[in-house]
Order: sequence, then C-alpha cells, then structure tokens
Amino acid sequence: GAGKTTLLQILGTLDKPSNTNEAKLNVSQQSVLQLKDKALSKFRNEHIGFIFQFHQ
Repeated sequence: GAGKTTLLQILGTLDKPSNTNEAKLNVSQQSVLQLKDKALSKFRNEHIGFIFQFHQ
C-alpha cells in the first residue's frame, strides 16, 4: 500500500532505492548508498539493529 516496508528496508540498508543516481541516504554521517556489499554489511553490523516481526 503506502510503502512502509519498502521504506524500512531502504533505511535499514536491506534494499536500495530504484534510482540510486538521485537518491541520498546518510546514516551516522556515512553515505550508505555508495558502499559496496562487504562494506555495507560491516556498516549495518556496526550501526543498525533490527527486530523482525516474523522470524523465519
């Protein structure tokens, strides 16, 4: 519907916006959209926490 899940996935760095050329996402003064996969995983591990509603 309103995109709540998509927004949370982008904020949590689990997904990227469809137009990353114009999008900006800074977390703790770091531009996370520019990070490669390994660096993004490290950043997520050090700065972002999740509690999933349904764990599978």
